[in-house]
Amino acid sequence: MCFMPPLVSGNALPACEPFLPPVEPSRNAQMRLAIELAVSRVFGVETQKIVHANRGVARVALARQVAMYLAHVGCGLSLTAAGQLFGRDRTTVAHACLIVEDRRDDPVFDRILELLEWAVPVMALRPRAYV
Repeated sequence: MCFMPPLVSGNALPACEPFLPPVEPSRNAQMRLAIELAVSRVFGVETQKIVHANRGVARVALARQVAMYLAHVGCGLSLTAAGQLFGRDRTTVAHACLIVEDRRDDPVFDRILELLEWAVPVMALRPRAYV
């Protein structure tokens, strides 16, 4: 595909410049980025630690569990897809969902999750907003 600028005066033809549409991240990449940014800000952990292979300290592990929960419950991914998004097995995501659901008895934690469940899908639908 070629973008042709308007003709300039004279007989010279303008150079053909390739038209490159903006690169949109994949839906899953955008979703993961939205989840990582939201959860890292709320729980005060670095975004890289959310997908780190090691468990990490309890605060990081909880943030990762919330991230997997949001991918599954908030964004509607299957347990397998949510696990793949964060480099974990589907059983790990299922366990994370149970842990997060058990903690929802705390009204403050429940309100945080309500807000994240609302914000993350909205953020995931805005391509290139956080890149």
